Amino acid sequence: MTNWDLLMPGMGLTGVGLAGLILSYAGIAHTFIDGMHA
Repeated sequence: MTNWDLLMPGMGLTGVGLAGLILSYAGIAHTFIDGMHA
């Protein structure tokens, strides 16, 4: 992982950003679904 991050720092940051975006979207979707059930 470390060697890959050293070779492709941009890709690593993109992966972190993408993971954060997915987690944020999942959280919003979960809240929206809970709102519909309420």
